[in-house]
Amino acid sequence: MVDYTTRSNSIIARDRGGRYGESAARALPHAVQVADHWHLMENASRAFLDAVRKSMRQIRIAIGATTINRELLTSAERLQYGGYLRREETNAAILALIKEGVPIKEIVRRMATVGSSFDR
Repeated sequence: MVDYTTRSNSIIARDRGGRYGESAARALPHAVQVADHWHLMENASRAFLDAVRKSMRQIRIAIGATTINRELLTSAERLQYGGYLRREETNAAILALIKEGVPIKEIVRRMATVGSSFDR
């Protein structure tokens, strides 16, 4: 925690954790509390990456990269992509069962007994 004091007021740059705020308020009750640069950048970076991850399908379509070359992926990316493909298969199977008129309770029962691969 850094205290930038002027004649009439204080500004405290701090972590966003609740305990830091409580301590700062007790120590300098009239001070203005602001987030420090590191935490602002960390939070902004995390928010940006989360937004990109959630929009990857739309981003790939927009740039024309709808196919992924598995040879260019790292080991971690291959694992992540494999999980993505399994989720897509499961979602497609669920949508097909719904289209066939299978009740949700039956779909859930099949998921519980068979796992993520459905037998129609």
